[in-house]
Formats: sequence, structure tokens, C-alpha cells
Amino acid sequence: PTFLEQTDVVSFELDFVKECLTLSRAAMIDERQRGTLRMVDLRPYGAPVFHYAALCDSLWINGEPYASSKPIYCVFDSGTTGMLVSRQLFDDSDFNLGAFETHMWFTDTTGEDLVVGSSLRACRKSCLFIVTPI
Repeated sequence: PTFLEQTDVVSFELDFVKECLTLSRAAMIDERQRGTLRMVDLRPYGAPVFHYAALCDSLWINGEPYASSKPIYCVFDSGTTGMLVSRQLFDDSDFNLGAFETHMWFTDTTGEDLVVGSSLRACRKSCLFIVTPI
């Protein structure tokens, strides 16, 4: 089990602008709020613990869409700089040529589009973007 699974914390919030972590014993997420993503449990697929993962509708690498016949799941990990991707995704995409930006499109719980991404072109402070195959 993860550290948080061993506590009575049921919800947390990371505010990267304020550099603040909030832990809560009560749910802090309202699924009716725009921008909320439905989490997917990857343990049935072999993950050893519950990850904060969501199904990605589309993945863009260096400004180009990546086509996949398989679902793409994004795991949100506040302790990772850049991205960890499967070896197959790394080899089959432009990640193996070097990535300067990536964007992931999701459908939030209200049915609206949500885009999450990172780009060295737009970065103004502490710029580091690493894509590593696992």
C-alpha cells in the first residue's frame, strides 16, 4: 500500500501555483465541477497500487497527434519531472526522437474537454522536460 492508503486521508489537492499540498479526511472533489477527471483503477491491468490515472482521449507529441489502437492512460504523479511512458509508446512515437512538448486531451466528468500539457517553448521558469521509457 502507498503512504496515503495507510492513513485516513481520502482526498488531497496539489496547488502548483501556491506550492501547497492539502490533505483532507473528507472528499474535496465535486464531480459536477468542470475540470474533474474520473480516475481509472489500473490494478486489474497489473499495476501494483492504485494510481491517479485517467483515460486519455488523445495524445499530441511535438504538435502532432499520436494514433493508437490501444487505450492510453495517463498517471498523474507529482514526484515525476516529465513523463514516464511504456517502451512501446516511446519506440512507436516521436518521443524517441526527443520531445519538447506534449498535450493530453481528456473528457471531464461534465462532458467538457480538458487539455493538460507541457512545453519547453512556453516554459519561463525551471524548465526541464524528460520523457523516459519504462
